[in-house]
Amino acid sequence: MNALESMPWFDLIKLRYQYANNPDMQAVLAPYEHRAYYREMAQDNPYKAMAMSVIEPAYQGVKALGILPSNEMTTPASLNQITESLKGIREGLFSGL
Repeated sequence: MNALESMPWFDLIKLRYQYANNPDMQAVLAPYEHRAYYREMAQDNPYKAMAMSVIEPAYQGVKALGILPSNEMTTPASLNQITESLKGIREGLFSGL
């Protein structure tokens, strides 16, 4: 496991802001930031996280259409972001077992 995989969401979002105008770094950080966000959500609210497991792929699909607002941290739609989000949900749901 690399350091990004286990980093807390707040630390990853700080890194995303630090590299706000660097699309290459955003592409590296975004999947891990999604993973941490969903991991922490699943720990706090498992039912919401399970619902979000359906919403994340839809969000990536809408993002692919290019109709969402964007900023200097926006990344293109990514299957990797979906995969990492689902990993985060799984980690959050099963972290206490």
